[in-house]
Amino acid sequence: METYAGTHHEVAGAEKMVKGTTTGVHIVKELTENTCEWTRVIQADLKFSSAMPVSVLDLVAKQELAWPNKLQEKLRRNGKEVDREVAAALAGEMIEQRRKPLMADQVVVFESCEELLGVKAEEGWKALESTNKEVEMLMKYFPPKKGERSVATGKAVGVVDCSAEVVAWQMDYCSNERMRIHKEEGHLGRLELREKARVNEASYTTVKNFPFLLDNREFVFRQFWKSEEGKVSIAVESIDDEVDYGVKPGKTRGFV
Repeated sequence: METYAGTHHEVAGAEKMVKGTTTGVHIVKELTENTCEWTRVIQADLKFSSAMPVSVLDLVAKQELAWPNKLQEKLRRNGKEVDREVAAALAGEMIEQRRKPLMADQVVVFESCEELLGVKAEEGWKALESTNKEVEMLMKYFPPKKGERSVATGKAVGVVDCSAEVVAWQMDYCSNERMRIHKEEGHLGRLELREKARVNEASYTTVKNFPFLLDNREFVFRQFWKSEEGKVSIAVESIDDEVDYGVKPGKTRGFV
């Protein structure tokens, strides 16, 4: 075996070049047999002067961070196939995690949600004209607390032709299919926030494009599931996290 000596090229203006430094890490996490989550963290010192405009630094950073997009395009498979594999893996995990205790903060959220579905909560619902004859749509206004506005609560009940693990589709909020629909509808952002992930929980943010004269609405929330015999439930709760989108989309915070 011989050591490759490399190649040498003369580059015009080499004497004026400034040597930068870079440090980074790639983390590849298996999601299914054929899909993985790829995280790249990089720190680069390009030896810019302190007078360099922030806009130039942002441009360089975006060019460097665009590399994962190129990798995704190079290795991309059929989006529906990938979504199906990810959902199937999560559905299998739900079966394995059946009856596993929730975290204390998750229990509190589920209890508050289940109050809306209890026997005492059955009164006061007003039927709405449904967009689907197989789905019952209802709305209810709860008395507001002092100093707060009254917020409407909606409920839809229907029968779908699938197993209860369809909740895996709901949990995969940033699937290929749902990202495509989000973009086609003209919305501005849809991201998964990974730093607080639990086995049964994920956090997301989305910015919805609203009509003229209305601010866009930002929703930052977490959703998590519990698996019981014959039933899988999912809860959604707004969180107070501040999200850096890299741009300022002009938004008003909404709550779910």
